[in-house]
Amino acid sequence: MQVNPFWPTFVVDPRKIDPAWRPLFSEVLQRILSEFDHRFPRTENSWPPGGNWREHQPLLLAGSNASGGGMTTLIGTLFRLMEGRAFPFYIRPFRNPLAPWKALLQAFGMELSLPDRSRAIHRWPEEPSRIQVFANEILGSLATRLVDQGRIRDARLRSAVRFLRRHPSKVLLEGLVPEWVQWLRQDYARIIPFAEELLSELGLLGDQLPNWLWAIHGLAVRTEDRVIQEACRRWIFGEPIDWSQAIRANLAVAPREQAMEALESDEELCRRHVENLLRLSKLSKPFLLAFDNADAWGAEPALAASAGDLLQALSEGPPVFVLLGARLPHWNTSVLPHWSEKQRSLLSAPFLLREIEKSEAAELLEARLSRLGRRRSAISPQWLESAYQNRSSLPPRALLLSVAVSWDQQQSADPNPSSIGTRWLFDAKLQWEISRPNLPFGWIVEWALLPLEPPADFAWQREEIRPFTLFCARRRQSEADLFLFPQPQARRTDERAFLSYLEKATDAAKADSRSFQPYGLVFEQEEPRALPSRNWTEQRSPGFSLLLLSAKEMLDLSAAVSLLFSFRHDPGLSSIEEEIHERAKGILASWRARLPIPDPAPPDRHRSESLSLPLIESIRDSIRAKQVLPLTALLQRLPRQVDREQALSAAATLSEVQIRTGPKGEPLFCWQS
Repeated sequence: MQVNPFWPTFVVDPRKIDPAWRPLFSEVLQRILSEFDHRFPRTENSWPPGGNWREHQPLLLAGSNASGGGMTTLIGTLFRLMEGRAFPFYIRPFRNPLAPWKALLQAFGMELSLPDRSRAIHRWPEEPSRIQVFANEILGSLATRLVDQGRIRDARLRSAVRFLRRHPSKVLLEGLVPEWVQWLRQDYARIIPFAEELLSELGLLGDQLPNWLWAIHGLAVRTEDRVIQEACRRWIFGEPIDWSQAIRANLAVAPREQAMEALESDEELCRRHVENLLRLSKLSKPFLLAFDNADAWGAEPALAASAGDLLQALSEGPPVFVLLGARLPHWNTSVLPHWSEKQRSLLSAPFLLREIEKSEAAELLEARLSRLGRRRSAISPQWLESAYQNRSSLPPRALLLSVAVSWDQQQSADPNPSSIGTRWLFDAKLQWEISRPNLPFGWIVEWALLPLEPPADFAWQREEIRPFTLFCARRRQSEADLFLFPQPQARRTDERAFLSYLEKATDAAKADSRSFQPYGLVFEQEEPRALPSRNWTEQRSPGFSLLLLSAKEMLDLSAAVSLLFSFRHDPGLSSIEEEIHERAKGILASWRARLPIPDPAPPDRHRSESLSLPLIESIRDSIRAKQVLPLTALLQRLPRQVDREQALSAAATLSEVQIRTGPKGEPLFCWQS
């Protein structure tokens, strides 16, 4: 089957991107890498390992002057180059100005659950996650220091620690030094007081030190116990955990701590956990925070101001490498005016991504042909003339999209190909389906409710729910006020306080002869323990209803939100890009017009079997043999019980495989050497 070699791959995660054309980003990447080396110099035998990292450094700003400039591709390329040198974090713009730290800690939780490989969004079976590697490296650093201080005197353990120094990310997870693992399982409590002294040198708060040490221990050592692993992960990222599971993991929490700290202290708790993770990174590797689409904070003044406060606190806190990616015209007009003079001074001079000159366009296109295993051929001059018209340069996406359309018209065997807007929608949905385990439900729904560029007569407004840090959208109707909570579970939110708020709001509405109608939006694939209890919402507050979003609807919303982020209203937007923009707007407008949506009965869920190494290898061999393989053909080569979801998940673990959309929306698995 033919696959259009020029069709731009839609990107929702920078780890699953086409390799960048080297000349496009080489200068900017070199400047960023040089800056990283300057801030995080490598030294041997120092304590802590990151003790000489430079603090209070400028925030790096990079961007383009138009849509499709390649910022996400730049981030993905940077992540690959930084493999093993830093923990990379891809961070989308938060929407709730009341809770920036909560959004950042959520992003940390999602990113650290990924495998510790730059080009994977799914883990191989039994592969350690980043948070496990992070915890393991911290233990290795602590052990090294304890040996140097003479706190550990066992000869076998000293030998194990010497091995830890050479291979800090592998020892515990691969069981290469069993006596060290056994000692940590049985005698870890003996070194807790000494380890607390070491962590206090990093500035961690004393009252939480035992919990941090036991959470690190559980993640690095108790890898076979999923209950302990989940409890430690949840505690670190500020999520509610069952009291009995916390006790099993040696975490000191009150019996109802998961329902406490509901007021503004919730945001402060998230800030403390973020800063403590950054302090702990001194025992491992630096954190690289890449904020993509940062100009989206200009959607409203409060959001831009909140982002400025967050970034200022990050720059003044423990060492961290912050890269902001933005469309610079939007950034300069919608975000910077709401920052203080001090906050604006924290930014570096912008690194501008350059466009593709007409004279070098053919070279870029030939490189794509070569990467997909196609023979080199002359690029039609008419295609380039049609793309550039009266311009001397183009953003990469605009060039590729124009040439891809010309290629389809000339070489596609399909007499009735899908429209461009439909094709891009298929593309976006497919990429979100591939990364479904990491689907950021809250982020999608918040930006679906309140978009980047609402029209003047937009019916919804953001409502501040104080003293909570809850996000809420409000629509004022003739006789009722409609409230939608995208995350009604609001981790650590006290149910009684939230119910009291709803009762007061209802009474206030009645006094005004209006109706108060609150709804909570939940996603059908969220874990049951993460959802609010139906008992308390139905029995104790009959006016609060839960609206269930199906997985199919979430994919539609995800695609539409992503398209609007990618195809913003710019002066240079082509007619094709305008069509895609309007298609995405229509999907979101149609969804909002139907709110409140009914609460459908949950569908029968077919649980796919977990991935196995033989299945992944079989899929890899099949794609490699054919180079381009449609989903239907791939499934015919596999055992009958393998389904679409398993095939996509398996391919997502393979760095050599890109998944594209065919002319009719069918996934195509493409081998890239």
